[in-house]
Amino acid sequence: MVVLMLVLISYLGISRMGEIEDNLRYNTDILLTSIEKLIQADRDLNQALVSERTLIQTEPGSAAFNALVKDIHENIRQCKERVGYYQTHATLPEQRKLLEAFASDFQKWQDIDQEVIKLAQDKSPASRQGAAALSLTRGKQQFETARGYLDKLEEISLDFAAQRKVEARHHYLQATRTILVILILVVIFCLFIGTTTWRAVTVPLAAIISFTQRVADGDLSQTLPVLARNEMGRLTEALNNSVQSLRTIIEKAVASARQMASSTQQLSASAEQNRQVINQITQAAQELAGAAERQSRYVQDSIEKMEGNSAAIEQVAATTQEVAAAAGNARLKAEEGNRAMDQACREMDEINESTLNVSRIINELGERSKTIEQIVDLISGIADQTNLLALNAAIEAARAGEHGRGFAVVAEEVRKLADQSSQAAKEIAALIGQIQKDTFHAVQAMENSKQLVGRGIQVIAQGGETFRQIQDAVNSVCEQIKEVSLATDEMAGNITEMVESLKKIGELAQQIAAATQNIAGGTEEELASMEEIASAAGVLAGMGHDLQQIACKFKL
Repeated sequence: MVVLMLVLISYLGISRMGEIEDNLRYNTDILLTSIEKLIQADRDLNQALVSERTLIQTEPGSAAFNALVKDIHENIRQCKERVGYYQTHATLPEQRKLLEAFASDFQKWQDIDQEVIKLAQDKSPASRQGAAALSLTRGKQQFETARGYLDKLEEISLDFAAQRKVEARHHYLQATRTILVILILVVIFCLFIGTTTWRAVTVPLAAIISFTQRVADGDLSQTLPVLARNEMGRLTEALNNSVQSLRTIIEKAVASARQMASSTQQLSASAEQNRQVINQITQAAQELAGAAERQSRYVQDSIEKMEGNSAAIEQVAATTQEVAAAAGNARLKAEEGNRAMDQACREMDEINESTLNVSRIINELGERSKTIEQIVDLISGIADQTNLLALNAAIEAARAGEHGRGFAVVAEEVRKLADQSSQAAKEIAALIGQIQKDTFHAVQAMENSKQLVGRGIQVIAQGGETFRQIQDAVNSVCEQIKEVSLATDEMAGNITEMVESLKKIGELAQQIAAATQNIAGGTEEELASMEEIASAAGVLAGMGHDLQQIACKFKL
């Protein structure tokens, strides 16, 4: 839209300047020259008449007489030539009618003039008196008639010049009003675009900066409001979705860590209790002969407790698998957040490219304004030349005396027209200067927008780095969960083996009396297994504690 308006301003300016230039060229090169030729033809007629009157008083056959005859013919030839030039550029029907009437009456005067010359060539007084009488009666009447047509043609040319002056003034005022209206519309549109762009980019971008900073600090309890359905709105939705997914994963991780801590406490308590039982079995091995039934009950209790521990371990393993799946989902969401940040960076790059294009178009407007300024300088030069021609015409009119009065009026009108044209060129030059000034301000506004977009790109890049850090943290949680899962599987295997061993102890309870030494050795092995279980439970408890510390960094 801005480009179309700028092109329209340039077109109207150049078009109107061209019309004014054509008007000035016509007035200077054609109309003024035609009027000048007409005045010169009128002067030639007067000179021919003066030569005719002088001829009558000159001795026939003398050199002066022959020179006067030659002057008469030369003035008539020049008069025809100049009237012919005027006729070539005459465009009005009234002009053509007057030229036809002038040609007819002028030919009649030429015939009378030739008759006067013939009578003047006769040396008799009667012929010379007849020549004088013919020149002062019929000749004078016919001369004034023909010359009257020239005066009417001068009046028509002056009226036509005044009409073209009014038209030139109308073109100038119309062009000025049109350019001013379009210029005001362009300024209003540029202000609207700048304000809209600032609100659409700066306000949401500031909210995103604050939001990503809170997320980086571990605050996941906030959400961003979606203010618009554009690139910023889609970016806001992507950030909200990523934070929501991350919040869900952290909540599950916290719950799993708490459950893991509870299970490990139970496992540690059970392992400690089993260790005590095995110690008692070791001590009771010395009294196996008299306590076989009691030992059998203890072994049975141990088997039940081990089976309960095995169920708890299986539950911990299942919970660990859920946490691992949730952590994998968090990693996928973090990757989606990274992709959303990359998309936002690309969108900001496109906005930056659009800003550069608008800046380049405004610079082109400045260059076109310089072209219009050159045209205005050319018009000013033409106006100065017209003023000079009008001054020369006034000098010629002053030399012609009474007969050049009409030409002096024409010269004055042309000079006024040249002054008005020069003033119009100055006003247009001032208008072009204002356009160049507004163009400079628009370029500065585009530069500010480009800087804001650059800062937005940096902020979005920082948000992408924050998501990559979150993804690294989630990957670390996944690795720790894998270690917990491996330890849980190993513990479950150990408990299974221990249950089988206790069952064998129950089966051998009937043979305790005969195998006291074997039982003592078996209880020592079971004691070592219980210590390994306790150690594994401690490791599992440490992992659960670490997981809780990582999760506590986030505010849900």
